[in-house]
Amino acid sequence: MNQSNLINIKKKLLDRCRFLLKNSAIINFVKVQSDIFDYNLKLIDSNLDKILADILFLSYQDNEKDIKKLLNLISSNNDEYNFYKKKISDFTNAVTFGMRAGEKWNGTNEVNGGIILITKTGEVYLLDLVYFEDIVNKYLIDNIKLDSPSSSRYKMFDIYKENGKYYFKLNLQVRFK
Repeated sequence: MNQSNLINIKKKLLDRCRFLLKNSAIINFVKVQSDIFDYNLKLIDSNLDKILADILFLSYQDNEKDIKKLLNLISSNNDEYNFYKKKISDFTNAVTFGMRAGEKWNGTNEVNGGIILITKTGEVYLLDLVYFEDIVNKYLIDNIKLDSPSSSRYKMFDIYKENGKYYFKLNLQVRFK
């Protein structure tokens, strides 16, 4: 525990993850810390918390933040890829159109319409959610990545002992590339 927590270099989260894996730590998802966010995730899919936890841990294990690449890494075949892609599409769609982690969500999009895109050359496009849901979902998968918030502020990968068991926290942060 102390050895891992003493790792304090620029890439400490990656190095702490690698330290745990190198030392044969068994990593199991326990729960989402926020009851509100857990509720919101379960509105989308009852297993979304576990799916996101697996993808988040994989992002540190493989030093990859790109959602599309992570979907390829976590999937062992085309059926699994389609499964994970659907779940993450539903999640990114919810986050983009109204769900927030700290507010109880009713499952309804707050935004009617879609995404307005402006290219580097100034062209304007509207990806309408009603008519082009598949294109919107593809755009989100192609353009969203995981990010790491402040590791010291949130004590990410700081191992602590509680009731004789060891735990650490990871924070989920999603953003556009």
